[in-house]
Amino acid sequence: MRYADLVREGAGNEEERLALMREHQANVTTQIGKLTECLDLIRFKAGVYEGFLAPDNAADHRCHGPSPAPSGHPAEARAD
Repeated sequence: MRYADLVREGAGNEEERLALMREHQANVTTQIGKLTECLDLIRFKAGVYEGFLAPDNAADHRCHGPSPAPSGHPAEARAD
């Protein structure tokens, strides 16, 4: 809104317009960075599920780490 006001005012405020554009550019760049991180995580998670659904992995659906240790043997966690 402020930028549009400055444009309507005409010449003489180009430095302020430039400052607003640079600030906006920085904000958009930050947003893109955050969205890229989100997209990377989504791609990773989708890849995990694609791996689970692959025909050669149909029986192996562990996605949260190793299976718990057998009952009565808390120190013997599965290593596979």
